[in-house]
Amino acid sequence: MLRRHTPGRGDLDQVAELRAEVKRLEAQIAEHGRAEETLRRLLAASDALSGALTPTEVVDIVSREILDALDGTAAGISLIEGEDLVLVGARGYQPDLLVALARLPLSSAWPLTEAVRTGEAVFLESERELRRRYPSANRQLLRLTTGALASIPLALEGRPIGALGIRFDKPRPFAESDRTFLRTIAHTSVQALERARLWEDTERLNETLRRVVRAERAGAAELGAVIQAMGEPVVVYDREGRVRFANQAARTVLGSEALDTYEGILDRFEDPAGAAPQLGQAEPQGPVELLLRDRERWLELTTYPVRPSDDEPAPLAPSTDAGADEVGASSILVIRDVTALRHAQQLRDAFMGILSHELRTPITTIFGGTRVLARSGLSEETRREVAADISAEAERLHRLVEDLLVLARAERGGLQLGADPVLIQHLLPRIIESEGARWPSKRFELRMPRSMPTVSADPTYVEQIVRNLIGNAAKYSPDGTTVDVVGEVLEDEIHVRILDEGPGLSSAEVGRLFELYYRSPTTAAQSAGAGIGLFVCRALVEAMGGRIWALARPAGGAEFSFSLPILVDDDL
Repeated sequence: MLRRHTPGRGDLDQVAELRAEVKRLEAQIAEHGRAEETLRRLLAASDALSGALTPTEVVDIVSREILDALDGTAAGISLIEGEDLVLVGARGYQPDLLVALARLPLSSAWPLTEAVRTGEAVFLESERELRRRYPSANRQLLRLTTGALASIPLALEGRPIGALGIRFDKPRPFAESDRTFLRTIAHTSVQALERARLWEDTERLNETLRRVVRAERAGAAELGAVIQAMGEPVVVYDREGRVRFANQAARTVLGSEALDTYEGILDRFEDPAGAAPQLGQAEPQGPVELLLRDRERWLELTTYPVRPSDDEPAPLAPSTDAGADEVGASSILVIRDVTALRHAQQLRDAFMGILSHELRTPITTIFGGTRVLARSGLSEETRREVAADISAEAERLHRLVEDLLVLARAERGGLQLGADPVLIQHLLPRIIESEGARWPSKRFELRMPRSMPTVSADPTYVEQIVRNLIGNAAKYSPDGTTVDVVGEVLEDEIHVRILDEGPGLSSAEVGRLFELYYRSPTTAAQSAGAGIGLFVCRALVEAMGGRIWALARPAGGAEFSFSLPILVDDDL
């Protein structure tokens, strides 16, 4: 028969020990579970923070993880700016508290600033403890803050950069696992903040570089457009002398062949002395005038160095150090077509030679004639002949000076003539009578209506035009021939035509007869002249609103004509 066992005192003690062990194991299991949960949250936070690109994203992730893990009310991160602690991001704070926490002096009494100053975390389990430890804190902060607080310092490589703050609505204790979690996530957030700062700095630098590149491209495009639009030929070379850019003017002047190198371009010029400007020099080279082969064009070449930096002066000579930068990263060749200038200079030189002769001849005659007249014993006939020669040469000199005065005014752009009522039929007979006395070996005939309308002109210059044209016709016509002067009314103009029986004109020179210094090869050897008379006629006629032209006569000889506008009532 079994006997019932009555537990003794020893048995009760064993039960108590077993229960205690069970509770301890349960606590360990719970702690292990919390540790696993904490580790999971830390891993999740670390993973999320690895993708955060801005401080705002870092704050958002840290605040969310902390509040979810610890059932907090609000969290935020403040960073040091000068002597203040500035809130850079927060979650869960009421607006008034956000304003109060926005900027705190580092010297102020508050858990966040103390954590930064000391480098130690501050855990306050209740509002009462907060007021006890910080009695001199900002009253608005004390009034708005309730429950527990935790402030964790943030440090980068031992240097404080800010603090992490967490707020709870109610008092609560902070277990060691809570404190470890907060310290660990604070350390992780520091690394994330540094990565975000570096990323933002990189983005700012990249954006700066992008702006610089855009500006450089825009500047290059603008410069290219300016160079392309320039009328002067421009070619840009790299430091090896290869063509980087050539505007359309350069391609037009240098021909359609490919522009590859500077040496290739120089091969197109006649340069036996090797005078062409060189590339890569410290100072501009040239200008040098060279003749372009096969095109009979003179071009002026000047090269300019493009220095790597405007802040650093170029060396006086290229460096002999193989590793040193060259004087210019590139060079610019500017070309100017000086063919017309050289031609004009040649014509001007020729004109000066002719003009000196044209002036010397009448002056010599006048000077010599006056010396002859000063002698005693001259016959009356001799005196009349010498006086006639002096008068003729003086008139010739007067006409030359008048032409030179008009030429000077025309070249300065200041040829402004009067517009007076002029009757051509009154001027022409007097001029022809005077020219007939000057050219006794020629016949002059005048044909015009007895009555013609009034023209708008300057009578002095109309007479100068007619005298020049009649004088030319008489000078180049054989003796015994006739110079016809014809006046006509055609619509709203009066035409004056001077027709001679001289050598005539070729079709090739008709368009050039009124150019300055031009003299027809057909008549240049026949008689001296300065090549300015017809240019002066054109300038005067056009200044009075008329036209002038030359034609070859079918039966031989030439016709020089001009027109003047008829004066209408509105002009009076």
